[in-house]
Amino acid sequence: MKIDIVIPATRRSVNHLLWSISQGTTLPNRVIVVTNEITNVESFSTHYPTDVVRFSSREYPIGDADQALRRNIGIWESDAEAVMTLDDDLFAPDDLVTTATAEVIGRRVVWGHHRYIDFDAYGERLLALEPEHGRSREHGVNRKHLWYSAYAGLMVAETQILRDVGGYDMMFLCRHGNEDQSLGRRINHHLDRGDEIWVSEPPFAWHPTEDRTHGKTKTNFCNSQSWLEEIHINGVRFLRCARPACTYRVFADEEAHLFSDTVVIPYDPCTVTLRKERI
Repeated sequence: MKIDIVIPATRRSVNHLLWSISQGTTLPNRVIVVTNEITNVESFSTHYPTDVVRFSSREYPIGDADQALRRNIGIWESDAEAVMTLDDDLFAPDDLVTTATAEVIGRRVVWGHHRYIDFDAYGERLLALEPEHGRSREHGVNRKHLWYSAYAGLMVAETQILRDVGGYDMMFLCRHGNEDQSLGRRINHHLDRGDEIWVSEPPFAWHPTEDRTHGKTKTNFCNSQSWLEEIHINGVRFLRCARPACTYRVFADEEAHLFSDTVVIPYDPCTVTLRKERI
């Protein structure tokens, strides 16, 4: 099974992640880096194809908690049977693609795991280090958790399933968090798997113990609180900027609306303009 890796990137640490992927025992079909911020993406094209995708939109707010949009762009750009999403501050062990491929073939959707560890202390030893050396993100792995543990920092799924459920809901733009829990719940219900997901290890990735600095994000809205007006989209309340050229829009309703079996604001790839570069 071919796997594309999608990385929504705002941090220069993405280059360390790309390097670690290139050292793997199995390489991905392709890596898709979705970014408007990182201009110096380093090429490891001798190991695997890498596409840098820059994007703009007159419909979606860009630049504030837009990971859902960036991941959707990569999912719809993929031509592989499965997609893995990784956060840009991670470090991949050398068996990441190998174990992820085996798991997704058997499970169709895989919620992987993170281990927190001091990158500087271990360096390249992280490629082959056993996960027990790190601190677990979850209280217990290789067991069932409620869909609240669905975490897109390391997720693998059949590409068609992701598209069938509508991908990430665009109502989460300008909102920090919950877009991956929403997706996990919808996928589970789509596959008639109830409210519990399996948190797998492997696959896992190393997560730094200290925060990695984000680059300054490029936005397409003014975010002036004095111009906000209330609107309803598919029965859900949002606040948006009243200025005609501004795209700012943020969820402002009851939390129950965040976790529905249907997408409130579907992703439409026709409303996004992409500029792609193969490195």
